[in-house]
Amino acid sequence: MATGEQSTTVSDLDANWLIMVGENCPAQDRSTATAAILLHHIETRKHDTVLGEYWSENLSLYRASAAQIRAAIAHGFAYLNAYGVIELPAAPDTDDLRSVSRQSVESALTNIASQLLGPAIETISKADYGDCAAQHKRALEDLLSRNFEDVLLTDRWYPMEVIELTSHVPTSLGGIPCTAIVLLDAIRTNDNYGSASFRLERHAEFFCGLAEPQYSAFWAAFRFLYENDPFWADSMPSRKFDPAALMPWVSDEFAI
Repeated sequence: MATGEQSTTVSDLDANWLIMVGENCPAQDRSTATAAILLHHIETRKHDTVLGEYWSENLSLYRASAAQIRAAIAHGFAYLNAYGVIELPAAPDTDDLRSVSRQSVESALTNIASQLLGPAIETISKADYGDCAAQHKRALEDLLSRNFEDVLLTDRWYPMEVIELTSHVPTSLGGIPCTAIVLLDAIRTNDNYGSASFRLERHAEFFCGLAEPQYSAFWAAFRFLYENDPFWADSMPSRKFDPAALMPWVSDEFAI
């Protein structure tokens, strides 16, 4: 809370009092109290022998919360557990840590990737200095006909080589659909090749300026990768982003 020049931080609050309030308040207030106590421990790194049990005792409450609230709380507990501040009887599972589902992210990216049209396919297929353009074109058309059901870099030099090259310039003809394909592949491979983190580092400001539905779909993909692995994209650029891009809310126009 802040008023004018005066403010009170979470670290000024008494941790035990917050837990007591959480246990005796309605569900929404209890989640708020949990978030406050997690922030307190993240700031102070003070070891707590009780807080770890709070996760398992209130698990049904957290899982019944809105996805972004549940994911934020789960990540707070997981972070403190990883750094030895608390000890969890059972760590949050993957579904606890996600604010968006894999299916919803893949569906949104596939919808954008499917917008590849004839002129764009012709241009994309020649992106590797025209090398094997006909083979890349056939492979692109094949992916489109099967609705990108098995996009994997490990298996498909054709057409993933020209798709990747085109996505390096997202403003180019076909650049947005190609970026969607690269992100779709990153979701399916857990970004083992660093293609999504590389694009976030290079084009974050461009992604912040996208219109819907591309804006929500691309940032949902980045969030999904981070929520699966908090150490993903540790080279995140330090520039200031649009807060809405980094938070797990979605637009009313295109809900992920």
